[in-house]
Amino acid sequence: ESLYLNQSTMSSVNFSKFNKLKEFNMYLCQNITTLNLNGCTSLEKVYLTRNYEHTTIDASTNVNLTDFEVKKCGSLASLKMDNTAQNLKTITLEASANGTFEFMDFYFLEELNCYSIGGYFSNITSLKFSGGTKLRKLNLIGCKDLVNLDVKGGEFFTELNINGCTSLKDVQVKH
Repeated sequence: ESLYLNQSTMSSVNFSKFNKLKEFNMYLCQNITTLNLNGCTSLEKVYLTRNYEHTTIDASTNVNLTDFEVKKCGSLASLKMDNTAQNLKTITLEASANGTFEFMDFYFLEELNCYSIGGYFSNITSLKFSGGTKLRKLNLIGCKDLVNLDVKGGEFFTELNINGCTSLKDVQVKH
């Protein structure tokens, strides 16, 4: 029910037969640029660390996710997730991601954490939330390239923590 890939030289993984997999951990797998987790229909927990070449992660059919954490995957440019994953309350992107990230109609997501620790990969330029959301807690720490934060619809934050986002120029929160 768990799969751990550690310092593998594989260039791809076919998850089409992993329908009972509940937890997936990947550490230092440099040759995999696109990770498609859609064959893992029971997947609950995803932990990706130091996979520097990941550009795309697709978990768009994983409705059972509870934990999703990406750390030090600095080439990440696309993250596709199912917005009906009722148990997914927190997404953490630590020292990961490039460009614009948009979360549309994530009704159940309560917390998003974007951290840039020690200056690693702070290349998120825009964060957008649209449609209904229960997003209560947003932590943006050290995202030096973040210019725009746009939250439309849903309920207001109980906690908004913005620290070290020195390029942030445009913040829009509309109920």
